[in-house]
Amino acid sequence: MRVVTIGGGPAGLYFALLLKKANPAHDITVLERNARGDTFGWGVVFSDQTLENFRDADDETYRQLVQHFAHWDDIDVVIGDTTVTSGGHGFSGIARRTLLDILYRRAEALGVNIRFNCNVDNLEAIEPIDGCANADLVVAADGVNSAIRLERASAFRPQLDVRPARFVWFGTTRPFDAFTFFFAENENGVFQAHCYRFEAGLSTFIVECDEESWRRAGLDCADTAETIAICEQMFARWLDGHHLMSNAAHRTSPIPTGRFAPLRSLDTLLRAGRRHTFPDDASSSANSRSYGIPNERIDIYTSRRLSSRPTCHRYRWRPRARQNDRRRAGSRRREPYADGTRCNAS
Repeated sequence: MRVVTIGGGPAGLYFALLLKKANPAHDITVLERNARGDTFGWGVVFSDQTLENFRDADDETYRQLVQHFAHWDDIDVVIGDTTVTSGGHGFSGIARRTLLDILYRRAEALGVNIRFNCNVDNLEAIEPIDGCANADLVVAADGVNSAIRLERASAFRPQLDVRPARFVWFGTTRPFDAFTFFFAENENGVFQAHCYRFEAGLSTFIVECDEESWRRAGLDCADTAETIAICEQMFARWLDGHHLMSNAAHRTSPIPTGRFAPLRSLDTLLRAGRRHTFPDDASSSANSRSYGIPNERIDIYTSRRLSSRPTCHRYRWRPRARQNDRRRAGSRRREPYADGTRCNAS
């Protein structure tokens, strides 16, 4: 079966490598509009539940990922001088660039063909691309603003709800020992930062606020440097002298939520004829699209055999008793970071 995946983010790459692993006979090509290693953003975070999905679906990818994870169990909520700590959650952070590199290498090792600098904004555009003509299946993995979903809107019936809240994704050298939420209130409104360490010396620092506060603070007309200066001033007491950094030209953005029509089974899609498309996720949000792989579950559709009646498999996380017992007990394990240091609760 010839499969073309449009979009080489984590979702498209992970789908491609799992499908190739399920049946090496499949001819799978991933079309990515950016150059290799060209990505924005900083760290991404996964729950322990998601890591169970990784391990069950492809142990080789899982083992590569855990070598780079910074792990912690606590959530700290900081308001003024008060810190409230909740333990026993379990999260791991990793650099987005590192995550993509691991998925690139694993997919290529399995025989997936990845084409970079290949922008596709409609289905007809894939036909002239070598190895992509007459595809049996096309996977739309090009984000919540997918051009392919828009082209096939009558089939996917997308419902995009753009909320008024604004967010901006920064990095910082300030280390964090927990998944930390800061709340700053001033004459302009209430601003929240959620932060986590994802590798030695680097942390994610995301600032969010409502649109009215965003405008009163002057963020609606601020460029990237001015936005950084405003946010550094608001959160200075918690940055401890560290600075915020941006690696993209984007500024504060609204948060979209997307929902799409329920899909027919892969069996039906494959037997209905060539070049049908389906989205990489039945429902997506700003976070799941940024992270690429939904935090709650990974649904991967693979066909067991190339036959007239392929089989649809779904990989789902199922809670393990020992995990639930630990969570109910509120235990607070201390796991080492990749550099050997440990996270300590305040």
